[in-house]
Amino acid sequence: MKVFFSYFLLLLRLGLGGLFAYSGYLKIMDPLFFKYAIESYQIVPAYFTTFLAFFIPMLELILGSMLILGIWLNISWPMYLGLLLVFDMAIINAYVNDLEIICGCFGEGVPKGVDAMKLLENFLLTIGAGIGWWSLDKFKQIGSLID
Repeated sequence: MKVFFSYFLLLLRLGLGGLFAYSGYLKIMDPLFFKYAIESYQIVPAYFTTFLAFFIPMLELILGSMLILGIWLNISWPMYLGLLLVFDMAIINAYVNDLEIICGCFGEGVPKGVDAMKLLENFLLTIGAGIGWWSLDKFKQIGSLID
């Protein structure tokens, strides 16, 4: 069971880290598109979206890289989870207000409403990040692959 849990956590860390790093990279390549995506959520003032269009992708790339490399996990897991919770709130807001949004997650540029699948996708990512953060103390108790 220790080995299974260790491999599961490794795959979770690499998978979620890779997802964030890739997503951040795509947004860095087209910050103007991501700025429009942020504006479609109608949450922050337009003058603040330019800053967010540069800041969020860099944060995603850094956090994703930290998870992939397995460094500073005590910092990267809670920050990853926090950023996902912010994304969750934005998606829920769009769902509740029936907004036609540009998700912006991976460069999808077609405005559409938020459906149950998008809510489920974000929920599962958030659960994964929560498991990763929760496992930090548990992993020390269970042991590691490098024993």
